[in-house]
Amino acid sequence: MARIDAFFRLMNSQGASDLHMVAGVAPCLRVQGDLEPVNYKELDSDELLEQLTPPARFKEFLETGDLDMAFELEGIGRYRANYFKQANGYAAVFR
Repeated sequence: MARIDAFFRLMNSQGASDLHMVAGVAPCLRVQGDLEPVNYKELDSDELLEQLTPPARFKEFLETGDLDMAFELEGIGRYRANYFKQANGYAAVFR
């Protein structure tokens, strides 16, 4: 199991609609419209994103600065993801 799977399990248990991951900031869950920080360290720029992404797609993201994809965590749910670059580094939102 990838370390990022724990965030999706937490997302599911908290009834969160989104998971926001931004370099230099702890992950946040969107619960009933409000962003709530997760008790976790600040993220490195691509620390957890690469775990989910096939190598060719991650290379595409590094080259273009943007990636849309979907994946499924068996028994938990299917997620849409958008990876993007911003001023502080890489970021992603999962819905």
